[in-house]
Amino acid sequence: MRTRRFGVALGVLAGLSSSGPLGGFRPSSPDPTIWVDDDKHDFGTITNGGPVDHVFSVRHTGGKVMNIARVQTSCGCTAAVLGHQQLQPDEATQLKVTFDARGRHGSQSRTIWIHSDDPKNPQKQITISSNIVDATPAPAPHATATMAPVAGSSTITAPAAPSATIAVPAASTATGATGSAPRPAAAAATVPASSTAH
Repeated sequence: MRTRRFGVALGVLAGLSSSGPLGGFRPSSPDPTIWVDDDKHDFGTITNGGPVDHVFSVRHTGGKVMNIARVQTSCGCTAAVLGHQQLQPDEATQLKVTFDARGRHGSQSRTIWIHSDDPKNPQKQITISSNIVDATPAPAPHATATMAPVAGSSTITAPAAPSATIAVPAASTATGATGSAPRPAAAAATVPASSTAH
């Protein structure tokens, strides 16, 4: 008799363990229930204009198997890739969202919808945002065309332009007609000293 009761007790414990560990996961609802670690993500300021991505964690917190039919995005510039489309209770998967910022400027916002058989939230919505700025650097100011002397360099001085003044010889002291061209002064003749006759 005791042996039979002991066998029944073991069967009950086995049935409990097969439904889930004692003190472990407790489903939030008997129906499929989707849960995401964050409903939105801000990429902040994007300056390189290239694609950026973020990974969300998607978990099933219900009591039945949850099926995700598809993931939809609001723009072709946004891609969403889901790791698994069927989740067991307390099972999680990753949703990688990639936003291509090329050719876009200013404040941006995109929406992602996760379509599942969760009766209370059949279209789970996620939002991503960013601010795209022009990465082209501003042109440098023009340098002033002032050339400073280089240390150790020699300074080259350009020769002065020839003067246009023509030197005119001084006029002779000899009396000449008024208005006549001046005559050059005669050279003084050297007269040898006369010898004393004996």
